[in-house]
Order: sequence, then structure tokens, then C-alpha cells
Amino acid sequence: MAAPTTASSDSETKHVCAMHVVPGTTSDFLRFSEKSWSKYISCAERWVKLVDREEHKVAQNAGEVLGVEFDSSAVRTVDYRFPDAESKNMHIGFHSDCRRRFCDVSKIDLAEQGVERAAQKRTATASTSTDVQNLGEGSGGSTKPKVYQVQDGQAQRRLRPCHQTKTP
Repeated sequence: MAAPTTASSDSETKHVCAMHVVPGTTSDFLRFSEKSWSKYISCAERWVKLVDREEHKVAQNAGEVLGVEFDSSAVRTVDYRFPDAESKNMHIGFHSDCRRRFCDVSKIDLAEQGVERAAQKRTATASTSTDVQNLGEGSGGSTKPKVYQVQDGQAQRRLRPCHQTKTP
């Protein structure tokens, strides 16, 4: 997935959107300023850590195309004006729609929280399935239901089966 380019009318200058997440957008194409570059870097660093997201792939691809590693401190020293691109008739920047979506901090926060919840759920599921103990055995033919004890890291719970059947 290469960074999308569009040719403009001024002697075939190509515009390369570094955060292209809105296909077919017709919004304004803007060049990076120091402030927009800093915001882009901070968001890209977060998206790169969130695998299986479209924005992760866009950030990773942009890093390869631009020659930037988002997980290193050297990314802060990259010249956001990309002087080498100028000699190749390329403008590196972003569509305003793409920036709005890619740099939406609340969307990034939700994605990070979703990853954390999924990890906690996997951990809880693994621990409860191994910690279930049958505490009701050996009651000698009693009609009492079996009671199970589950340890889930938070507290101990006592579970009873849903259906009780009386034996004659």
C-alpha cells in the first residue's frame, strides 16, 4: 500500500498524503507546518503500536515512504518540509479530511482502551479456566448442589449450577 499521490496542475507536481485514511477525498491538500508535523508524529507513534487497524497500516507505510521510524527519538529531527521531495516535484503533506481522522486523539484513546480490554479479557479467561475447583465432591450422596470456587484475580466468587434437580 503506497502513499497515495495526486498530480496537481502546476507542472505535474505530485501531492503525497502522509496520513491518507479517507479514500477519494477532495478536501484541501496542505503542507506540513512545524505544529502539524509534531501532531502527526505524536499520533503516528500511537497508531503504529495498534496492530490490525487501518491507521496502523497507514502510519507504517508512511514511515517507509518518508524514511521515518516512529518508534525512535530521531523522528523529531526530520525536516518536515522534505527538501529532497521538492527536487522530485513532490509535495508531502496531508488532506484536511485525512488529518482530522488520523489525528483524532479520542479515536486513538478508544482504540488503545479496546486493546487493553481485549488483553485483560484474554488474561481473565485464561486464569478462570485454570482456577475452577470442584469444592462439592465427597458430600456422600447429599442433594446439595455442587459449589465451584473461581479465582479471577479480583475476588473469589462462589458459583452454583443454574439448574437444580432433585434426586428421588
